[in-house]
Amino acid sequence: MNQRWISFSGLMICIASMVFAIAYLEKTLNLDPCPLCMLDRAVITAIAVVFLLAWLHNPTGWGKRIYGLLTTLLIFTGIGISGRHIWIQNLPADQVPSCGADFDYMWDNWPLGEMIQTILKGSGDCADVVWQFLGLTIPEQVLLFMIGLLVLTYFAFRKTS
Repeated sequence: MNQRWISFSGLMICIASMVFAIAYLEKTLNLDPCPLCMLDRAVITAIAVVFLLAWLHNPTGWGKRIYGLLTTLLIFTGIGISGRHIWIQNLPADQVPSCGADFDYMWDNWPLGEMIQTILKGSGDCADVVWQFLGLTIPEQVLLFMIGLLVLTYFAFRKTS
């Protein structure tokens, strides 16, 4: 399978994950995403954009490496966010950060840097386990998803010559 089809596959996988998150988790189950979940969604969207550009551009040589590096950096960002989320969910109840402002309020009223710093600290909303599949929480599923994307990225952008 060539790089172009792997990039297209990565794009479709990212789109499918966002459709699942929005159409099923949010609209069907009425689960409100916590701020860390919103950051994960932003990272997955950015990864999808890089896969889209790589699919359209069909790079070779250095272009392939640049797309691979961008995707890898975004994936490690997603791994860090989901890892932080898993850590917060596993804190003892007395150590869970208090609930803070919701994502929309922060987005509308706070500088971006302060907003991201506050989100990464976590909140009580982020500590709640609201849904599981096969015994895995949403952030644990996102972590596995990111690892899968990392493998896909390796095959899409590895040096083949």
